[in-house]
Amino acid sequence: MAELPDLHQPVMTIAHRNMVTLDEDYTVQQALDYIRSHGFGEKIVYFYVVNKENQLKGVILTRSLLTSPLEQNISEVMINRLITIPHNATILQAYDMLSHHKLLALPVVDQRQHILGVVDVSIFMDENYIKDLTQRRKERTEIQRLHARLRSILDHMRELVLSFSYLEDFDKDSINDFSFFDDHLVEINSSALSFYEVPASYILHKKISAFDLIHELDRDKVLAHYKGLFEKGFSETTYRIVTQRGQIKWVSDYGRVEYMKTGRVRRINHIIEDITVRKKALDELQASEEKYRRIFELSKDMIYIFNPNGQLIDINPAGIQLLELNSKEEATQRNIAAFHVDPEAGKSLIKEILEKGEVTKDRLLFQNVKGDKFEIGLNIIAQRDDTERAVSYQAIAHNITEAVRQKEMEAISQLAGCFADDLASPLSVIMMGVEAFKTLLPGIEELTEKLSGPDERKGLEEIINEIKFQVSDANYSLIEITVAVEDVRQRLKEIRDQYWNLKKVSDGSGGIIYQRATKQS
Repeated sequence: MAELPDLHQPVMTIAHRNMVTLDEDYTVQQALDYIRSHGFGEKIVYFYVVNKENQLKGVILTRSLLTSPLEQNISEVMINRLITIPHNATILQAYDMLSHHKLLALPVVDQRQHILGVVDVSIFMDENYIKDLTQRRKERTEIQRLHARLRSILDHMRELVLSFSYLEDFDKDSINDFSFFDDHLVEINSSALSFYEVPASYILHKKISAFDLIHELDRDKVLAHYKGLFEKGFSETTYRIVTQRGQIKWVSDYGRVEYMKTGRVRRINHIIEDITVRKKALDELQASEEKYRRIFELSKDMIYIFNPNGQLIDINPAGIQLLELNSKEEATQRNIAAFHVDPEAGKSLIKEILEKGEVTKDRLLFQNVKGDKFEIGLNIIAQRDDTERAVSYQAIAHNITEAVRQKEMEAISQLAGCFADDLASPLSVIMMGVEAFKTLLPGIEELTEKLSGPDERKGLEEIINEIKFQVSDANYSLIEITVAVEDVRQRLKEIRDQYWNLKKVSDGSGGIIYQRATKQS
C-alpha cells in the first residue's frame, strides 16, 4: 500500500478532477445527453452546476436528474445550498466535513467559487486511513476536553489571567501605548470581576480597557514591563490598579512568552495576583525592621546576634566599642565565648540557652580584646525557624560596671556608718572619762595646796578623805576608759581582719558575688 499523505497537507493533494460539471442553462434532457456522450463512469454521484465562468452554482443528485421532466431547466432542480471546502484547507478538515454532513463527495473551490476538484469519501475507506483518522479524532476530542477543563480551571482561579496572541508580524519598537495590547488580547478569565469590578466580557469585547484601570503613577512602568517581555521572555513587576469604585489595589504581574518553532513570539500570558494584604504586611514589617535597626544602631547597650555555635553574626556600634573591636567585619570573625572571663561560665550559659531558649543574667563578667574586665547584665532570646529550631540568638548586654562600683561604694559607706555607730558608744565613754579627769585634777591640786599651808593640820583628816574620794573616782574613770579603748581596738582589728578583706568570686553560673574572708591567725 502506498504511503498515506500527511493529514495536515492541503486537501488538493487528494482531490480528483474527473468531476461532472453541467452548464446552468442546460435542460434535464441536455444534461443527460452530455453525460451519455462523455461516459464518465459508474462512480459519479453528484453533478455540479456551473455558470459560464466555471463558478459553482449548485449540485444535482443522480436521482433528481433521472426523475425530473426532460424539458425542465437543471437550475430549477439543483440544490442551491452548497457545502464546499476551500482549496487551502487540510485533508483532515475535509474528512471532518464529509463526516459531519454525511456526504459522499465534497467539491473543492477557490476564493471565487471556481470548482477545482472533488474529494471522494472512498479515499478514506482504507483501514489504516480510518484508523489514523479515528486516532486524530480521539486526539482532537481529548484536546477539546482538556481545553474545557483548562477553561474551568482558569475561571476558578483566584489570580487574573490575561493572554495576548501575536501570530502576525509587527514592529515592537512602534508600540507607543496600551492600545496595541488591547488589540491583541484574546483571553481573560472571570477573576476580572474581583480584580477590576468589571466583567471579563467587557474587557474582552473592548467595552473597557484593563489598562485604563492601572494607577496613573504606574502606567509608564507597566507599559515598559509589557514591551520588555518581547526581549526578556519572562518578567515580573508590581503596580497599583484602581477599581471601578475607586479602590486602590496592589498587584503582582508575571508575564511569560510562548514561542513558535521558528522562534517568533506566538503568545504572551500574564498571571496577575492581588498582593494588597501582603504588601501592607510587608510595608509594616519593613517599617518595624527599620525601627528595630534604628534602635539597634543607636542603642547604648551592646546588642549582638550569634549562631548556635557562638559565632557572631551581627553587632551594633555600642558593642564594637565595648569590646574594643575595630569593625563589624572583625566581630563576625570572632566567637562570643572568647569574651567570657570564665570559660566554664560561658559553657554553662550556652547550655542554659539551648535548654530554655532564653536566659537572663543580672551579673556576668566579660572582657574586651585588650583583656580589660567589666560586668554586664545580660538578656538572651532564641530566634527560631518554622520548625521551631533555634537558628540564632539575640542578646542585649548592659554594662553595669559603674553601677556595681557605685553600689559597692554605697555598701562600704553603709558599713562604715555601722562601724561609726558601733564606735560611738565606747568613744563617748572615753570622752566622758577624759572630762571627768579634767574635773578631778583641779580639785586634787587644790587639796594639795591646803596640805602645804600654815594651818595644814587643821582639817587634815577631812582633806585626806576628800583626796581618797577623788582618787577613787579617777580610778573608776580610768577603768572605764581602759575598757572603752580595748573595745575600740577590738572593733578596729575586726574591720582590718574581716570586713575590709572582701573578694569577688564566681557564683558558678557566670555571675559574681562578694565573699568576706577572715584573716587566719
